[in-house]
Amino acid sequence: ERWPNAGIPGALSAELALPEHFEEAAELVRLDDLEGSIITGAELDPYVEMVRRYEDAGYDGVWFHQVGIDQDGFAAFAQKELLPALRSS
Repeated sequence: ERWPNAGIPGALSAELALPEHFEEAAELVRLDDLEGSIITGAELDPYVEMVRRYEDAGYDGVWFHQVGIDQDGFAAFAQKELLPALRSS
C-alpha cells in the first residue's frame, strides 16, 4: 500500500508509460512479494540480520527508510532498540 514499487519486478517499475500503468502494476503486489527486500513489522532481529548482511558484504553504512505512517514510532523503536542492538554486536 505504501511502497509497492519494491514488489514490482525488474524494469516494469521504471519502464511504464503512464502513472496509471504503475498503479495497475502496484495492485498486483502482495506482502509476500516484498520478502527479502523490505522488512515489515516491529521485530528487531530481521533488521539486525539485514544490516549484518550489508556489513558482511563490505558496506560501511546503511540508511533506514520508514515508509509507513508512524514515523515517530519507528524513530522511537530505532533509538530504544535497533541502534543499541547494532552497536552492541
